[in-house]
Amino acid sequence: MNSNGPQKDIRSISQAELKIIDDKLQVYEADVSALEAALKGLHGKRYDLYEERNRALPISKLPLEILTQIFFLTCQSSQNPGQQKLPGPFLIGRICRSWRRIAWFTPKFWTEISLSLSATRYHTQVELVREWIERTAECRLHLDIDRYLGEGEGSVEWEPPEEIFDILLESCKRWESLRFVAFGNFFKAVDRKPHAQFASLKKLIVRRHPMQRPESWACRPWFLMLNNQIEQLAFERGISRRNLVINWSCLQNLRASLTLHDWFEVLKQCETLKGCDLMVRGVTSVGMPAIPPIKIVLPHLTSFKLCGFDQTFPFLLQSLELPNLTMLQFSIWRTTRADACWVTALIEIARRCCFPLQDLTIVQTDKQSGCPKVPEEDICNLLDVIPTLEHLRLELPEPFSLSDTTLLQLAVKAEILDGRMLTLGNFLDLKNVEYKGQISFTLDKLLDMLTSRAALVHISSIRGEASSSAAKDKGKFHMQINYTNQDWYRQKNPNDLPQFYNHLVSMSALVRLDLCYM
Repeated sequence: MNSNGPQKDIRSISQAELKIIDDKLQVYEADVSALEAALKGLHGKRYDLYEERNRALPISKLPLEILTQIFFLTCQSSQNPGQQKLPGPFLIGRICRSWRRIAWFTPKFWTEISLSLSATRYHTQVELVREWIERTAECRLHLDIDRYLGEGEGSVEWEPPEEIFDILLESCKRWESLRFVAFGNFFKAVDRKPHAQFASLKKLIVRRHPMQRPESWACRPWFLMLNNQIEQLAFERGISRRNLVINWSCLQNLRASLTLHDWFEVLKQCETLKGCDLMVRGVTSVGMPAIPPIKIVLPHLTSFKLCGFDQTFPFLLQSLELPNLTMLQFSIWRTTRADACWVTALIEIARRCCFPLQDLTIVQTDKQSGCPKVPEEDICNLLDVIPTLEHLRLELPEPFSLSDTTLLQLAVKAEILDGRMLTLGNFLDLKNVEYKGQISFTLDKLLDMLTSRAALVHISSIRGEASSSAAKDKGKFHMQINYTNQDWYRQKNPNDLPQFYNHLVSMSALVRLDLCYM
């Protein structure tokens, strides 16, 4: 006997015994199928009962037109991928048969096409895109095409095949907005369709592949011709304006990264611009290229954001005429060049254009050590020429320091004489001030300024300019200071602080102060 393991009962099975086993299996299989069919029938009856019960709900008694509009708003609110895993039509279709019929056969529910193309799920996505576009009928479409970079996706250099872009381009005449990664195969698909027309396209956002370096994208040959009236355009660094042929004269909003040469070539064609967000590149801290200044008039521009090296700002601002500007935001990379005085250039354009500026943001970042100080006097002179400000945000690196001088300029005097409010000082409409950097002001001057602002808010409320509680809260003066020099607080007399904060509490209905160390 072998004692190394258990003995197996090995014997031969006759054909007759095999037939008996097969017959029993067939009986069991039939029983299982019958039970599954019965279970399916029970599920169907339960579903019918749920539908009958749902018909008694108030929402089921709404007219079809109203119910469809509610579902349409639901589909629009479910487009955020961070909040919903399934698109709105699928969420609605899971409720009941009647709702699914509404969702499946209402084309406007399917006009938002958001694709995060995946190497592992590509073939499934192709079929879904075909069906999705069919359900849109002849509606205008809004496309968002991205590249999924999650786990298990393999090479980050994978590009979707041209097949899926061919499917999408069949409906290109109905595209109203397009936000996409500049895949090479997309432009190959466009090249093979000379009849492709983007007649309805109003909004275009072109982004480079997130894992691709800008330098390589600048060398990639691609071209997109759009003869229609684009109103909103955005493209990143590494994507040149020369890759786009559009009617620049119809553009209303532009967000782009441009070289200094492209800056002039583009803006001089964009007389209809209302919003502009630009990064000027191709200029280093070494110096400026030799480009003759050109006068550019943008009569409709109300919002302007500009980012670049400090020495580019005077050169650019002297070229602009912005008579209706209400919002201005500068992100300045400061260098060691002492002659790069962007403050003077901003004062000059404010005096020249007399624009009704309401919102001013200046954020300055040092790109090199030993940068010259921005004089506080220059900042005060700048504020003097913009009396219409409502919101002011300053972020200035050391050695700049916010002192009593600026606080004195922000203070106002207000009193009522013969039933009329008389005010002295600038910034009578100022509601919000944010500052980040070093501070050197005294608590007394800060309190004086806040007290004057509280008096202005109080007199305005007496005149009925802020009657409701919500309007009163909105009418508050708010100042937020994030200071970076901790020694300022340590040097304060502890006996002065309680009195300062008690005064603040007494004005809390009129002003708000956030004073924090960063």
